[in-house]
Amino acid sequence: MIYSSDTKMEYLPVDSVDRLMMHFSSKQVLYPRDLIEEIQQQKDNVIPELLALVEEFVKHPPRECDSKAWLGGITALFILAKWKEQSAFPLVVNLCLLPHKTLDYLLGDIITESLGALVASTFNGDIETLYLLITNQHLHEFVRRALLNALVTLYKHDVLSRNQLIAIFSRLFDDIVSDFSSVPSALVRLCNKINAIELWDQIKYFHSQGVLDKREVDFKEIQNSFTRSRELVLSSLSCDKEHRFVNDLKSEIGWLFDDKNDDSHYDSNDDVFLKLERLLEEEVVVPKIGRNELCFCASGKKYKKCCLQSSSSLL
Repeated sequence: MIYSSDTKMEYLPVDSVDRLMMHFSSKQVLYPRDLIEEIQQQKDNVIPELLALVEEFVKHPPRECDSKAWLGGITALFILAKWKEQSAFPLVVNLCLLPHKTLDYLLGDIITESLGALVASTFNGDIETLYLLITNQHLHEFVRRALLNALVTLYKHDVLSRNQLIAIFSRLFDDIVSDFSSVPSALVRLCNKINAIELWDQIKYFHSQGVLDKREVDFKEIQNSFTRSRELVLSSLSCDKEHRFVNDLKSEIGWLFDDKNDDSHYDSNDDVFLKLERLLEEEVVVPKIGRNELCFCASGKKYKKCCLQSSSSLL
């Protein structure tokens, strides 16, 4: 409780962040919709507390990060991202700099599913830092890919101009030509998404040098794509959910919670009986591939987060 004046006492739920952390201490942690809504109503008052939660989450070793601290840090980070809180950007950068195993432990599939959205949503204008992270071959490969996605998100939402994005991509072609990760292929895939005909010569050079992963980049498809109008290509980008700001918190982090009775995301296409029926109609052939490698379907996601799920649930 706080006093709003000398004569009138106004009751405000100033302890909502503390109650959120208490909620995360319970055995069955459901998605805290009401608490999150309450926190969002107190935006100006709770930003320092949320930043502190994220900072603790980032700086502590994984072994010291229990489920309460983990859920608190993740939830706080996504709330700040929804608010486009730029003061959280340095913390997101520090998160990206963590060692591979630490980052996999702390974020897991959030790296491929939402990290790009987190970066874009908290972006504070520091393009050079993003560039240095993307070109740092010691960083987590999928983090670098997520940062590339964030650049396209910033372009899609008019934070970066086309000239700025093309200039950044042009520099990247020069700096990652000897990169043996999947990042060069991700760069070319994104060039295709934005119809970057301006970079056609550099794309051809990557292809001639064998830099591109054929599982992700179909060179002939890109050639054909570049014959289409830019307006048509960019209209597809406008509907591409991979390049988004953090907005719907439930869709971003709801899957982290024990909402077993929540059928809000039920999709008839996921029905096991329908899958079994389709299995009887066609043979499912799954290439041999590591769980953490790029999926063979060229989605740009890890195999375990893409076609492995479909094939496992079908068999």
